[in-house]
Amino acid sequence: MDTNFKGIESLTDEVLGEILHRLPYRFLIQCKSISKQFLRVISDPSLLNPGHRCHNQSLPTTFETHTQFLLFHFHFNSGSNYDKIMLLSVDSNNKTHVLRGSDFLPRCWAQDCDRVRVRAAHHDLVLCSTHKDSYTHYFVCNPFTKQFVALPSIKKSHGKELVRVGFICDQSRSRFRVLHIPIDCFKYVSKFKVNMFSSETAEWAAFNVNIPGGEMLMSNSCSRNILVYNGKLVWWMKERGFFVCDPFNGGDSIWHIAPMSSLCPLIEGSQWDIHTGICDGRIKTCVFSKSVSDSVIYRLVNLEQGKWSVGHYKFEARGIGIHNMNLLAFHPDCGYKMYFHSKKGVFLCDYENRKMDCVFKTPEGEDIRILDNVMSLVLSGRPTTVPTLNTTKLQQ
Repeated sequence: MDTNFKGIESLTDEVLGEILHRLPYRFLIQCKSISKQFLRVISDPSLLNPGHRCHNQSLPTTFETHTQFLLFHFHFNSGSNYDKIMLLSVDSNNKTHVLRGSDFLPRCWAQDCDRVRVRAAHHDLVLCSTHKDSYTHYFVCNPFTKQFVALPSIKKSHGKELVRVGFICDQSRSRFRVLHIPIDCFKYVSKFKVNMFSSETAEWAAFNVNIPGGEMLMSNSCSRNILVYNGKLVWWMKERGFFVCDPFNGGDSIWHIAPMSSLCPLIEGSQWDIHTGICDGRIKTCVFSKSVSDSVIYRLVNLEQGKWSVGHYKFEARGIGIHNMNLLAFHPDCGYKMYFHSKKGVFLCDYENRKMDCVFKTPEGEDIRILDNVMSLVLSGRPTTVPTLNTTKLQQ
């Protein structure tokens, strides 16, 4: 017998709720007498009410049948009051349903959402940031419940600074990590600094990571999005390959795998647009050129060994009109569909059926200036409870 097993009473309310909400109603009520914790969790309206179980009351009913969402962050050239943060769901008929940032951001930020930037997402939680003076303020929120938690602010290292941000949530243990990588825009470096926040300690920790192959200008090389893959945070640097961080197992252990340029000579040179994302639960990289008529997609087979499945898509681009567009994201479920954007809006391109549909049209008189990373949110069953921070640490 395992002497380390503490029994069901060791489960947190969030984990117990995830288990209980799968039971039929008549059995659920009978479980109230097991213990005070069972009574407390079962008495929570979000567990008993099917309508509340999956969504906040303010969530439009059109979202209740959807599980995959795409989070878009727009910036427009004009100074209009048009929402710049949108949660989009594209259904099987390519019909788009929109939830605007002012509808799902926490109340204290919803009226000032032009200052809020969406940085990362995992499951159905979103990491956002604002800036004031020389500090960056992060908060984690669930757009479906409007629950949120604010993180301690972190000071900028220097004036001309870019930041790459990663976010990962462990639902089973109600905890998360935030990766904050400051990048000097004009400095060649042989190592870079990583700041990591833990919800369990409510503290930021810093460590340095060496870059293989000598000095480089990270602002031109580091990918904008940090991916979540198999419980790890993954990002790539041009000509240097992938970096992998295991945030729940030591955290400061970051290792490097084979560069993409050693796998395919096509991606050497600046004429290629390289996008890396998650599709069908795997890391995929699309090598896309707007100057020639084909693209190649790679699928990463073994992350630790850097093995690739090469070129399982190669297609003529001219026939479906994606020239003068920028590659945006993979479809989260379908390997032959990808999102592109132009000044006119966002388009879903279906390479198998050779067609393209507009999923978001730029408002009349507006012009998209910058379109940040598109992030995928997954809503499955009960919304994720935003993990709380160690308040004892925050008060010290």
